[in-house]
Amino acid sequence: MSPFSESSGRVHRLPVEQMPVPKHADSRAIPAREHFTDAMNSKIAKSVLEGGVYLDNMMPGITLELSTQNHTYRILYVGQGRAFISGHPTLCPTPVLVKILGSTWGGSMIRNGYLGRGMHLEYQQASNVPITTSKILDIRL
Repeated sequence: MSPFSESSGRVHRLPVEQMPVPKHADSRAIPAREHFTDAMNSKIAKSVLEGGVYLDNMMPGITLELSTQNHTYRILYVGQGRAFISGHPTLCPTPVLVKILGSTWGGSMIRNGYLGRGMHLEYQQASNVPITTSKILDIRL
Protein backbone atom coordinates (compact mmCIF):
# COMPACT_ATOMS: atom_id res chain seq x y z
CA MET A 1 0.00 0.00 0.00
CA SER A 2 1.34 3.39 -0.98
CA PRO A 3 1.68 6.11 1.67
CA PHE A 4 0.41 8.57 -0.94
CA SER A 5 -3.28 9.35 -1.03
CA GLU A 6 -5.00 9.98 -4.31
CA SER A 7 -5.98 13.59 -4.85
CA SER A 8 -8.60 15.22 -7.01
CA GLY A 9 -5.98 15.75 -9.70
CA ARG A 10 -5.80 19.49 -9.02
CA VAL A 11 -2.35 20.96 -8.60
CA HIS A 12 -1.78 23.91 -6.29
CA ARG A 13 1.37 25.96 -6.57
CA LEU A 14 3.15 26.60 -3.28
CA PRO A 15 3.35 30.24 -2.26
CA VAL A 16 6.69 31.86 -3.06
CA GLU A 17 8.39 33.92 -0.38
CA GLN A 18 7.20 37.47 -0.87
CA MET A 19 10.42 39.41 -1.19
CA PRO A 20 10.51 42.81 -2.89
CA VAL A 21 12.74 42.76 -5.95
CA PRO A 22 14.97 45.83 -5.75
CA LYS A 23 15.52 47.90 -8.90
CA HIS A 24 19.08 48.53 -7.78
CA ALA A 25 21.44 46.49 -5.65
CA ASP A 26 20.30 46.96 -2.07
CA SER A 27 22.09 45.17 0.74
CA ARG A 28 19.00 45.54 2.97
CA ALA A 29 16.84 43.32 0.70
CA ILE A 30 19.00 40.19 0.97
CA PRO A 31 21.97 40.72 3.26
CA ALA A 32 25.31 39.44 1.99
CA ARG A 33 27.32 37.11 4.18
CA GLU A 34 30.78 38.63 4.51
CA HIS A 35 32.52 35.24 4.75
CA PHE A 36 30.95 34.01 1.45
CA THR A 37 32.17 34.88 -2.02
CA ASP A 38 30.15 37.25 -4.22
CA ALA A 39 29.18 34.25 -6.37
CA MET A 40 27.80 32.35 -3.36
CA ASN A 41 25.94 35.41 -2.04
CA SER A 42 24.41 35.79 -5.50
CA LYS A 43 23.22 32.14 -5.46
CA ILE A 44 21.67 32.59 -2.01
CA ALA A 45 19.82 35.74 -3.12
CA LYS A 46 18.61 34.00 -6.29
CA SER A 47 17.27 31.04 -4.27
CA VAL A 48 15.29 33.42 -2.05
CA LEU A 49 13.79 35.19 -5.07
CA GLU A 50 12.96 31.95 -6.92
CA GLY A 51 11.24 30.54 -3.85
CA GLY A 52 11.13 27.23 -2.11
CA VAL A 53 9.94 25.33 0.93
CA TYR A 54 11.42 25.14 4.43
CA LEU A 55 10.78 21.71 5.94
CA ASP A 56 10.35 23.33 9.37
CA ASN A 57 7.25 25.11 8.00
CA MET A 58 5.62 21.90 6.74
CA MET A 59 3.09 19.84 8.64
CA PRO A 60 3.55 16.06 8.62
CA GLY A 61 1.27 14.45 6.05
CA ILE A 62 1.77 17.08 3.33
CA THR A 63 2.59 15.71 -0.11
CA LEU A 64 4.75 17.68 -2.53
CA GLU A 65 5.33 17.10 -6.21
CA LEU A 66 8.86 18.15 -7.05
CA SER A 67 9.81 18.35 -10.75
CA THR A 68 13.49 18.25 -11.66
CA GLN A 69 15.17 18.36 -15.04
CA ASN A 70 15.04 14.55 -15.24
CA HIS A 71 12.23 13.23 -13.01
CA THR A 72 9.13 14.16 -11.06
CA TYR A 73 9.21 13.07 -7.42
CA ARG A 74 6.38 12.68 -4.94
CA ILE A 75 7.41 13.50 -1.40
CA LEU A 76 5.18 12.64 1.55
CA TYR A 77 6.61 14.58 4.49
CA VAL A 78 6.37 12.70 7.80
CA GLY A 79 8.20 15.21 10.01
CA GLN A 80 11.65 15.80 11.50
CA GLY A 81 13.29 15.95 8.07
CA ARG A 82 12.02 12.51 7.05
CA ALA A 83 9.80 11.69 4.08
CA PHE A 84 8.64 8.96 1.76
CA ILE A 85 9.94 9.72 -1.73
CA SER A 86 9.23 8.11 -5.10
CA GLY A 87 9.72 9.03 -8.73
CA HIS A 88 13.17 7.83 -9.74
CA PRO A 89 13.02 4.66 -11.87
CA THR A 90 15.89 2.88 -10.08
CA LEU A 91 16.50 4.64 -6.74
CA CYS A 92 12.89 5.04 -5.60
CA PRO A 93 10.32 3.68 -8.06
CA THR A 94 8.03 3.07 -5.07
CA PRO A 95 7.94 5.18 -1.88
CA VAL A 96 11.12 4.85 0.21
CA LEU A 97 11.67 6.43 3.63
CA VAL A 98 14.52 8.97 3.43
CA LYS A 99 16.07 11.81 5.37
CA ILE A 100 15.87 15.06 3.39
CA LEU A 101 19.11 16.97 3.89
CA GLY A 102 18.17 20.09 1.91
CA SER A 103 19.22 21.66 -1.38
CA THR A 104 22.55 22.40 -3.00
CA TRP A 105 23.68 24.33 -6.04
CA GLY A 106 25.40 21.19 -7.31
CA GLY A 107 28.43 21.56 -5.06
CA SER A 108 29.25 20.82 -1.44
CA MET A 109 27.41 23.77 0.16
CA ILE A 110 23.91 22.85 1.32
CA ARG A 111 20.89 24.83 2.57
CA ASN A 112 19.76 22.48 5.30
CA GLY A 113 16.05 21.72 5.44
CA TYR A 114 15.24 23.79 2.36
CA LEU A 115 13.88 22.71 -1.03
CA GLY A 116 14.56 25.47 -3.53
CA ARG A 117 13.72 26.06 -7.15
CA GLY A 118 16.85 26.16 -9.28
CA MET A 119 18.70 24.03 -6.73
CA HIS A 120 19.31 20.26 -6.36
CA LEU A 121 17.45 18.16 -3.77
CA GLU A 122 19.77 16.12 -1.55
CA TYR A 123 18.51 13.20 0.54
CA GLN A 124 19.76 10.00 2.19
CA GLN A 125 18.32 6.51 2.05
CA ALA A 126 19.17 3.78 4.57
CA SER A 127 22.71 3.51 3.16
CA ASN A 128 23.44 7.08 4.40
CA VAL A 129 25.03 7.92 1.05
CA PRO A 130 23.76 11.35 -0.08
CA ILE A 131 21.74 11.32 -3.31
CA THR A 132 21.55 14.54 -5.33
CA THR A 133 18.87 15.12 -7.96
CA SER A 134 19.07 17.21 -11.09
CA LYS A 135 18.00 20.86 -10.83
CA ILE A 136 14.57 21.50 -9.28
CA LEU A 137 12.28 23.19 -11.79
CA ASP A 138 9.05 23.39 -9.78
CA ILE A 139 7.49 22.45 -6.44
CA ARG A 140 3.75 21.86 -6.14
CA LEU A 141 1.46 20.99 -3.25
